[in-house]
Amino acid sequence: MKNIVYCIISLCVIKFIISQCYMENPSSSDTCNNRKRDGYKCCYIEYKNNKMSNYATLCVEVIKDDIKSGHHEATILSIEDGNYTGSNWNETIMEKFRDYSTVSEFDCKGRYLPETLIFLSFLLIIFLI
Repeated sequence: MKNIVYCIISLCVIKFIISQCYMENPSSSDTCNNRKRDGYKCCYIEYKNNKMSNYATLCVEVIKDDIKSGHHEATILSIEDGNYTGSNWNETIMEKFRDYSTVSEFDCKGRYLPETLIFLSFLLIIFLI
């Protein structure tokens, strides 16, 4: 019984960590796409501004309604202006886009079941058997 409680607590902590979207320099868009929470999507953005010569990447949280049905173009313009506040971005995130930024890649595809949770659920089932 004690082991089951530890497994459940571990799954909750892992789910909390996975649901945190903001990340600097993610390895790929899949890293961002696996992180999400209800009503929001975690988007992979490749951007550049006048303070840096190379493109940088971020995972940032965007409201689902702001990117569906063709609204994503207006959202990209708002992000490039440094004025996107739909997902309660903090000052650290908004500062990255304030100096004449250009978004070259904006990927907000989502996965419904991240592979990590499937793998952990599989291990839990094996452990219980």
